[in-house]
Amino acid sequence: MGWEQYLWPALAGLIGSVVTWILSLRRQKADIKRIEVEILEKALDTLNKKVVEPLGKRYNLLQDKYDNISKEFDDFKQAVNKRFSCRHLDTCPIMLELQRLERGGRKIYGHSERTNRQREPSGGANDKATPGARDYDGFEIKDY
Repeated sequence: MGWEQYLWPALAGLIGSVVTWILSLRRQKADIKRIEVEILEKALDTLNKKVVEPLGKRYNLLQDKYDNISKEFDDFKQAVNKRFSCRHLDTCPIMLELQRLERGGRKIYGHSERTNRQREPSGGANDKATPGARDYDGFEIKDY
């Protein structure tokens, strides 16, 4: 009877240890998953509070500004389209300013814009410049 009395308790203890070890592994995996989920939830909450909500607020502000600017632009476009029915079209300071802006900021107040293109010869006998003649800017016209 010597060693047999120790065999069954040792075998039962070994089987119990293996079963306990397997169950503890499952529990550890479940604990790890729970901790991972908690960490991810905290990270998502932080991201939501620090990034998503402020961006949402800024988006709403920008959308409101865009709506206001769009409405103002539509009103402006409508006013500009009505300019041809105005009896003061030729001397309208607003129209003159708009034309100045279209031409790159040069002032044109009431007269057409000058061009700096070469004169084309007419081919006639009087194609020579008159001595002492001056152009629009006051420079003497030279005959080459």
